[in-house]
Amino acid sequence: MFEAQRHIILRMEKAYHHMLYFIHIMTRTKGMNRVIFSLVALLVVGMQFVVAPAVPAGAISPAAYYGPPASDAFSYGTNTTYFYNFTYKMTKTGVVGLPVTIDRWIPTLTNRTILNVGSSIYEQEFRIISQTWTSGSHTEDTDDFGNQFHIFSIPVAGMTTWTFNVQGNLTLRDITWKSQSSVTMGSYNKTDGLYSLYTAEEQYINKSFPLIQTRAVSLNNSNPFTAARNVYDFVKGYLTYNGSMENEEGAEFAIVNKYGDCTEFSYLMVALLRACGIPARVMRGLVIANSAGAAVSPDYRAAVGTKWRYYLTAPDGNKNHVSSEMTGHAWVEYFIPGSGWILSDPTWGNVADYGSRIDNIHVPYVAGVWIGQGISPAIPSPNPTTELSTLPYIFYIYDSLPQTVSYEFTIIHQELSPTLWEQILDFIIKNPLVILGIVVFLMIVVGIAAAIKRRKRNKAYYGNDNTYRERLTFSI
Repeated sequence: MFEAQRHIILRMEKAYHHMLYFIHIMTRTKGMNRVIFSLVALLVVGMQFVVAPAVPAGAISPAAYYGPPASDAFSYGTNTTYFYNFTYKMTKTGVVGLPVTIDRWIPTLTNRTILNVGSSIYEQEFRIISQTWTSGSHTEDTDDFGNQFHIFSIPVAGMTTWTFNVQGNLTLRDITWKSQSSVTMGSYNKTDGLYSLYTAEEQYINKSFPLIQTRAVSLNNSNPFTAARNVYDFVKGYLTYNGSMENEEGAEFAIVNKYGDCTEFSYLMVALLRACGIPARVMRGLVIANSAGAAVSPDYRAAVGTKWRYYLTAPDGNKNHVSSEMTGHAWVEYFIPGSGWILSDPTWGNVADYGSRIDNIHVPYVAGVWIGQGISPAIPSPNPTTELSTLPYIFYIYDSLPQTVSYEFTIIHQELSPTLWEQILDFIIKNPLVILGIVVFLMIVVGIAAAIKRRKRNKAYYGNDNTYRERLTFSI
């Protein structure tokens, strides 16, 4: 028998026994006592159905290990669909000494964080409408971390301006994941490749640093949801945001100096999670919000037609000339057996609760610190097959070609989360018996209050029984 059905039957059985008990009591009471017992009976029996205890989740089967989460293990907020328009352009004017061909590795949006397999629902869904380029060979490949790339080999001869354009619909869902009490640290398959990859130590994520190890011991818990919440709460409260940092510093720097930008917040949270034994990784991408320097002004319920643009200009091929109406950002994913990857943003933790939640304006492009491992042709790097994921940049061999990159997001559909009054109305429509019970309860309370008031008023008027009898005798 399914666990939920078993709990419903148990609640019905409990309600039945409560009813028998109160009927027994009421047959032996009279007047006001009977009314009071009737009221208590109504409340106790009704609460068996209104307040349903949490149903413990069953053991995590191998098929369910990687998620997606059960439908009641997360909740939706505002869902937003954007028209996405990406353009990359480079020119050859005035540049000499180029090779016969030049290469570009361009990250692409993709579906991320599965929520429902049967309906193919993701937290981030991307549907390509069109993609065009001027010339050259084109392939797509996915690295060892699940990041997808467009790879171009472009002939230089005859090229003056080369353009690559992608248009599509991007849906971002505001999701909050719920803690599951049955999951423990013992639920992890520690022989799994995912576990070993995302609990390992790497540059910027020095999980064996003594201060990180000591803090992880105090934050850890037998339930990974609780441990992750403890880590999130610590990081968002421990670090002070500094938006003027220019270089990647990492988790060790963050825990010693107690400040950093979004990358240090994310590195420290990931390092502590890994030290606790929870697979975790840094996410890189954009935040769809108006920004001025480090200040960001998010609008989660912006009107249809609202547009944002992130653009980068590099007149000499250098990546550091940035002009933008949006901002790049880093946040965190951690893995829980049975739920899959859960998103979190400790940098924004003082704005709202992002412990196990992501909104409809975070756009992830890549996962992990180092990207590109395993793709062919490989991204040139000193590592030599991986590159630091400082997206949203295009990867290439430095060749001084002037180039521009533009990311545009325009809202074409808003599925807004319900307001408080809409939630109340929805509850009333879906729970008429509960509302009826509340109405009956209020009527009984009002009736009891009126009866008590009337009795006091009569008593004040007539006085005690002896006085009342004297008045009757006198009147006779």
